[in-house]
Amino acid sequence: MQDAFIAQQVHTFALTIMLGLLIGLGYDMLRAVKRYIRFSRGMQFIVDFLFWFSVTVVVFLALLASNWGEVRMYVFIGLGTGGIFYALILSRFCHSLMVSILERIVACWRFVTRPVRAAFRVIKAFGVKTRGVLAGCKKRARNKMEKYKIKINRKKKE
Repeated sequence: MQDAFIAQQVHTFALTIMLGLLIGLGYDMLRAVKRYIRFSRGMQFIVDFLFWFSVTVVVFLALLASNWGEVRMYVFIGLGTGGIFYALILSRFCHSLMVSILERIVACWRFVTRPVRAAFRVIKAFGVKTRGVLAGCKKRARNKMEKYKIKINRKKKE
């Protein structure tokens, strides 16, 4: 009985270390995404809040599945140990790897969408020229209408 209880605690401790590592990995992913997407302060607060809320839910569900949701000191020690281990040893490598992967994804996205962006530029340029031509036609039409209006008004007065 006692051996099973200790084995379960060791299992939960190993699980919390892994959760600490995953939390660090998730945070590095968030940092890499924030490098390409500039958030306003309010939006950054919301994104950070959602990240930490989701981390809390994941840890809660993992503890619920592992040891019926009991929170003991070794849980905090395991989460801290995993997070510190990740930050000291794996963070620099994983963050640079994620940034390079995101750079490649962005480059591929730009390559794929280049024809669409070029088509939109042509359409926009055509729209600007058409708007200029139409504005000129409208101005000439108004001028002609004014001339006719003046002629009509003169005929009425005479």
